[in-house]
Amino acid sequence: MPRETVPGARLQVLFMAYSPRDVQPVLDYEGEEERILDELAPFVEERRLVLKVAEEGSLDELRRRLMRRA
Repeated sequence: MPRETVPGARLQVLFMAYSPRDVQPVLDYEGEEERILDELAPFVEERRLVLKVAEEGSLDELRRRLMRRA
């Protein structure tokens, strides 16, 4: 099925990989980020998506970034 586009519209995504404390195995943060970036790269290249990564990986950072719109 062909992709549907909205002329002039861009989706903004704020991504954060997070692993709860004391849970094994620990999440491979860099691997998850790389996978997301690879999967969404075509949309970024087409300027249909703006992807930002919350590097700190804390709920406080996520809250701050959402309050200021990433």
